[in-house]
Amino acid sequence: MRKPLLLLTAAILLVAGLWAMRALQQPPPPQFAPSLDGPAAPAVTEEPRQPGATDPLPAFLPPEAHDTIALVLRGGPFPHRQDGSVFGNRERRLPQRPRG
Repeated sequence: MRKPLLLLTAAILLVAGLWAMRALQQPPPPQFAPSLDGPAAPAVTEEPRQPGATDPLPAFLPPEAHDTIALVLRGGPFPHRQDGSVFGNRERRLPQRPRG
């Protein structure tokens, strides 16, 4: 009597597991974009910038951030602490080549 009960329990658990997997794999219902029938928002006009005017950076930024932003605005070069060092390939992930 114990073996049929064990098989029935295993079959019920298997069916429940398969049903749960199927329910979890269904894609979510589609989400549609809001309709554009309402009134349009007014266009934002950008004030012309004066030549030579610069936007001040926020005062809460540290001095390093000011330097980094200046480098980004100039377009580089961006120094790195390991510039000029020799690459060791200690992990042996790159193929071995003869020196020279």
